[in-house]
Amino acid sequence: MRPCRVARAARVAALLILIGACLAPTGAAWAYIDLAPEQFTLPRLLLEFRSAGLYEVERVDLEKGAIRFRPLEHIQGLAPTESINHTIGYDGRVPPEFKNVRVGQKAVLFRDDPYARAVTMLEGTWYVSNWDRATGWARLATLANPFFECGFCGTVPELVAACKALVRGETIVVRCRPKPKAAETQWVTTSLREPHKRAVVPAPAGAPADPPKPAPAEALPALLEKLRAEKPDVPMEAAAAIGRLGPQAKAAAPALLAAFPQEKDPFARRAMIAALGAIGPEAREAAPALVAAVRDGYGSVDDLVGFEAMAALLKIDPENIASGKYVLAMLHDKSPDVRSRAAAMVRLLGPGLKSLAPALAEAAKDKHAGVRMEALRSLVALQPEPALVLPLLTEAVADTDKYVRLYAAQGLASCGPEAKGATKLLIEAVAREKDPEVRSQEIRALRYIGPAAIEAVPVLTEALKDPNPQVRTQAEKAIKKIRPDPPKPNPPAKATG
Repeated sequence: MRPCRVARAARVAALLILIGACLAPTGAAWAYIDLAPEQFTLPRLLLEFRSAGLYEVERVDLEKGAIRFRPLEHIQGLAPTESINHTIGYDGRVPPEFKNVRVGQKAVLFRDDPYARAVTMLEGTWYVSNWDRATGWARLATLANPFFECGFCGTVPELVAACKALVRGETIVVRCRPKPKAAETQWVTTSLREPHKRAVVPAPAGAPADPPKPAPAEALPALLEKLRAEKPDVPMEAAAAIGRLGPQAKAAAPALLAAFPQEKDPFARRAMIAALGAIGPEAREAAPALVAAVRDGYGSVDDLVGFEAMAALLKIDPENIASGKYVLAMLHDKSPDVRSRAAAMVRLLGPGLKSLAPALAEAAKDKHAGVRMEALRSLVALQPEPALVLPLLTEAVADTDKYVRLYAAQGLASCGPEAKGATKLLIEAVAREKDPEVRSQEIRALRYIGPAAIEAVPVLTEALKDPNPQVRTQAEKAIKKIRPDPPKPNPPAKATG
């Protein structure tokens, strides 16, 4: 387990054991065997995955079994900005459920869980993917998992509307199946506050229910009064109503800013933070409080509150004008956990914090491995001058921590031929590395250095015999890239008569 994370282990387990196993990939993995599929709910999905968004099929290549999704609309967590590639084939074959996939179809993607998975609902078909760190592709793991229709049945627009209502803190009514593969469906109520509970109810009139209408601006004073109510549901619903007003609720920013640190209920705090984000740049004075609220964990609802604070920061301070100095202060905090979160925050908040690259370079030499790892990842994401980042990545190849070595190798791979000065250390690292995941990434770094890493061919040739298939595959690709034209054997001498 990474440094700076040990203290979280117990509370991480509490959430993941409850809701993670139903989404686990196929294979001999751990599982929560007491969770029946009919106990699965849509709120469990939103609590397990920190980011959710509406996407559109941008490109389809069924011969290669590939789909590219482009982001359309943010639902939860960080707003999607880049297209995402999915592999949807098994052993070179595309399942029948994907035969009619076409450009323009819509999908909801749930991302950012502790195990690098994604859940997708594409035009009524649910499937689970595993992220391939080496390629950046999401690879199909399970298709038509029976859990999901026990949590939701319906169209993509209905799913988007239901998720948005849940994120606002509302109790919703959704259609689902009572048991896996059951022909009939039922309507149930569910909420984030009680994700494990659902009550069967009659089908609502005009189902699905219409989304709530925004409160009129003149109702703002009454909503602000409700923010101070002692009953948790009242301030949560008031904050959700304020958030629906968007920028026209800018007068509510001071009240929200004063209320959320005092509020004990995490769902109400989350709704207040989301409302600040919905107000936008007019709520920029909330930046220091939101920076302090950011968390990078999964162990409790408080962590999800913190991640919502990250999303709100990107909305109220998109250029990081107000955020940078507070993140910089966190990078020098006494607590290694705070320093680690600050380093991760730089990467998540984006290129607007590029001025913090020197501070990250200092953090990359921190005595705590978790801080070093996050600092290196953020430095690579910021893409500063190679003279700043390359020496740090090269030195980190020999770090004592597995994850630091892993991300150092990935960072060197992203530098391509510019990382040729690290060739010798990478060769030594491949020869001594015992972890196959790290070794494959070190070989991948040599591959992207290209022909300048010709001296690595002997160690790569030896890696072709590695018991790990990922290592062997990377070694084969690296040799082809480094030495595209292998030397031809000398022709046999002609016989002389």
